[in-house]
Amino acid sequence: MAQTVTKVFVVNASTRVTDHDVDLATQAVAHQVRDHFAPLWGIKVPVVAFTKQPVPAPGTAIITVYDTPDVDGALGYHTEDKGVIYGKVFAGVILDNGGTALTGAVSVSACLSHEVLETLGDPRVQLWASNDHGAQVAYEVCDPVQGDTYDIVIHGTAVAVSDFVTPAWFDAQETGEQLNYLSTVTKPFALRKNGYVVRMVEGSVTNVFGESMPGWQKDLKRKHGRISRRAA
Repeated sequence: MAQTVTKVFVVNASTRVTDHDVDLATQAVAHQVRDHFAPLWGIKVPVVAFTKQPVPAPGTAIITVYDTPDVDGALGYHTEDKGVIYGKVFAGVILDNGGTALTGAVSVSACLSHEVLETLGDPRVQLWASNDHGAQVAYEVCDPVQGDTYDIVIHGTAVAVSDFVTPAWFDAQETGEQLNYLSTVTKPFALRKNGYVVRMVEGSVTNVFGESMPGWQKDLKRKHGRISRRAA
């Protein structure tokens, strides 16, 4: 996979989560990218850092945590403008649905991890993979295993980050390689119980949900198409 993002800056514009928590989440994601994601995806390790003054430049992603969505109901998304990737995480939606800042599957930290990894996996939100049933599946590296998280300890605090799939998950002919970081998926294109994919058949795009995805998350997903942005 071509490396297109070399720096990821995380900014906190939320009043509902603290700079301290967003900084801890960013450090956990930086650890995840360096030690887990980059080796499995074969990419050079990008800078992932919390900052108050990001500098937009080609090859840079700026992901900001906000309170309120600017797209109705979204947990987060990313898009591109003049070579700069802009991502957004909406803490208010997470917290209003029983989530937390740093712990569990419904958390700001897990959503931040989700957006960072999907930004690295498909910065321009344009890649699709062919399964063995005549369909194209969007390159969403966290959605297929959404709801599955693991902890990374930062300065004594356990911070939840998202599970993710590997390149082998997108290969219908693949056998024997690790398909997701937590090694819970046993075949390409398979979903975990809370997972989700965007599928296209003959130009028609639909959502496919895992058997146990919460209803409120399904409702959010149904409001968004895979156009210029990817909704978490």
